[in-house]
Amino acid sequence: MSLEPQTTSPHRMSTIVERVAAHPAIEQAVISAIRAQLPAVIEAVTRDLYGGQMVRMYVGKGADARRTMRNERILQLASLGYAHKVIGSQVGCSERTVFRVIADAQKAQRVNPEKLTQVDEGCQ
Repeated sequence: MSLEPQTTSPHRMSTIVERVAAHPAIEQAVISAIRAQLPAVIEAVTRDLYGGQMVRMYVGKGADARRTMRNERILQLASLGYAHKVIGSQVGCSERTVFRVIADAQKAQRVNPEKLTQVDEGCQ
């Protein structure tokens, strides 16, 4: 019987770590710890960087990121052959917006124009 510790392969260890990290008890503990500490840490760092100064900060609404994701979804559905009206209802925008996004993408040569103009009969 050997008294030397057995080693675990890096892949197996990574799998174990990923599963442990995703465990609900760990997630809840991390979320609780962050919620408890984050405001104080933000305040301390802000005070260190800008103590005694008037600080104005713009916080965007995130519209650019949402628009980019919407446009990528429009292009994805168009490349699958969905009709413009269906795409608009799927992503929550007008048919005109779908036409504009596809036209802009074609101008930027981000997509194959032939693929976007094909319409699959089952998708209309």
